[in-house]
Amino acid sequence: RPQGSDSIEATTILPRGGLLECGCGTATLSRYMAQRGYECTMLDYSKKAIEIARTGFAARGLNGRFCVGDLNELGFETDSFDIVYSGGVLEFFADIRKPILEMVRVLKPGGVFAASMVPRKFSIQTIGDLQRTIAHGIRNIAGGKLRDAFKSLHLVPPNYHVNSVPLERYVRTCEDAGLVGVKGLHSTPFPGLALPKRLSVAYTRYLCRNRHLWREFNERPSAWHRWVGITYTLYGTKQLQREPE
Repeated sequence: RPQGSDSIEATTILPRGGLLECGCGTATLSRYMAQRGYECTMLDYSKKAIEIARTGFAARGLNGRFCVGDLNELGFETDSFDIVYSGGVLEFFADIRKPILEMVRVLKPGGVFAASMVPRKFSIQTIGDLQRTIAHGIRNIAGGKLRDAFKSLHLVPPNYHVNSVPLERYVRTCEDAGLVGVKGLHSTPFPGLALPKRLSVAYTRYLCRNRHLWREFNERPSAWHRWVGITYTLYGTKQLQREPE
């Protein structure tokens, strides 16, 4: 690679250790981890996302490695990373088996696998989306933008690029890929809403004060959680290699 560049191609073998964030986007999670001493590698299919991630790291004086690549074919050595994470990525794959197999392959034995997805299903966010649609419509009407109001008042059709794979299949796929102790949760009980600035600040403060309710919801699965939860969350560890007999 060019001297002084911290951007590498996904086909390049990276040093062992640290965290790999797949589909990093703006790399918020990786920045958080890098500030706590983790060696972070970020991969995204979008060059623009990688540029934004790099800018965010540089603005905070953080070091990281940035890759443009495909989650279906990770260009890293097997057993390379201590942690492999993806957030809001796996739900965009029609076949979840290939990316999960790749994520587990590059994870060290005993390493931690973590992923979160927002699948296509009914949840409390469905109601939140209705509120946002109505709020945007009213705002456009008040601003005299009748054509935009008409468009926004249509309920947003299902996003056919997002899969509707049930959580149980994610868990089975992770186990088949070589993870043990896999835990799948229906999580995130608070929806995103379209609110005026003052109410948005108040809502954010409410969420911060009640983080314990969010945590308790995530940790206590039930039929109610299955219905309300916006997000799937997956955790597991890669099976340790057995010593030859």
